[in-house]
Amino acid sequence: MNKWFFVALILIQPLQTFAFEDCVITTTGKIKEIQVENDSILKTHPLVTIENKKNIIFINPLSVGETKIHITRDNDEKAILDVKITETETLISTEKNFETLSLDTPPEWFEIDTPPTNIEEKENNNG
Repeated sequence: MNKWFFVALILIQPLQTFAFEDCVITTTGKIKEIQVENDSILKTHPLVTIENKKNIIFINPLSVGETKIHITRDNDEKAILDVKITETETLISTEKNFETLSLDTPPEWFEIDTPPTNIEEKENNNG
């Protein structure tokens, strides 16, 4: 019985990874402080770039619900972003100087080019 439980636990655990849509929030100025009203709904991870800009926040949803993110920038400018997490998407209200980007879904216009066929390669080499 313990073996089956252990195997089931191993198989079920990775499914939580793909349950919600992760996002990135970028801003024009440096981020000084990040506070989340309800930590059980989402986690925030500030990312520091090579240039030490400190203007990127990684949003990792944990459960379905609504919360707010309070962001303070270097010039003491404060912003409050409303976040609504559903089972299929993460909705973040945008304010001036903030931009959101979904990490889990490609843009709608994303299209992969098809590789050339042998006939097209021969035409390009001869022409």
